[in-house]
Amino acid sequence: MPALHNCNNQMHLKMSSRHARRNNDRRLLIQNRRIQRLVEHRQRIRDERISLRQSFCGIRTLTISILIIILIALIINFIFINHSIKLPENGNFSK
Repeated sequence: MPALHNCNNQMHLKMSSRHARRNNDRRLLIQNRRIQRLVEHRQRIRDERISLRQSFCGIRTLTISILIIILIALIINFIFINHSIKLPENGNFSK
């Protein structure tokens, strides 16, 4: 197989395939197909990684938002509810 840096060069692959078809070089055509499949496979993996990274970023943002909402609710609960309701000794609520 040619060097892997050639795998990233689509133009080189096209020219090589054209040359192989023109000269009826079956070995080179098969080799180019393998390289093309490898390039496509790497691209799919790259796309999946990007997609997963974006999903994780969305989940992280959602989690942080939920934690902030819970924190605000706890602060409101502490400030308004705990200070406005007093428990008498007999257990009846009064404001």
